Amino acid sequence: MRAAYLFSTSIRDNVGLGRPETTDEELERTLHLVGAWDWVRRLPDGWDMAACALIRDVFAAAGDASVLLIRHRPEGLELCDRVVELRHETIAL
Repeated sequence: MRAAYLFSTSIRDNVGLGRPETTDEELERTLHLVGAWDWVRRLPDGWDMAACALIRDVFAAAGDASVLLIRHRPEGLELCDRVVELRHETIAL
């Protein structure tokens, strides 16, 4: 099973998460290495695209794969088949 993590911030911040001092050139090289540069380059805000619009693209690209979306805000939940809400130490299905 593969797992990828995407935090609610820009693509730039997600890619550079482990090294905040990473230069734009290093980020671009990384995106090339993982085969994502062409896709990121076509986004309206490029690698500064915020996670809400990105969530839609992730769901679209996932195909039949499962996506676990953990949110503190409701944006993107409309894309989910099932929503589980944690409230005050209880689970609401």
